[in-house]
Amino acid sequence: AGKNITINSGATLEQHTPNQINISGDLVIHSGGLVTHSPNSTAANYKVNMAINGSLDLQAGASINVNGKGYTGGTGGSGGKRVAGDY
Repeated sequence: AGKNITINSGATLEQHTPNQINISGDLVIHSGGLVTHSPNSTAANYKVNMAINGSLDLQAGASINVNGKGYTGGTGGSGGKRVAGDY
């Protein structure tokens, strides 16, 4: 069995790399937990990029949110906002 990662209520997992994070077990995000990435400016330096070997358990009230973490206005991308599927 792989190693599980649990994000509890009030906790944040912020990815500070564009490289893929490999999770050998499950990723569980409890209500009030957040997965995001560091803010970008003129390049896509940071992304939520994960390979989960087990299950993703996104519980009610949990979120994966990268709003406002895209490119700064006028430099390309979607003007500072990213949505699912952009990566």
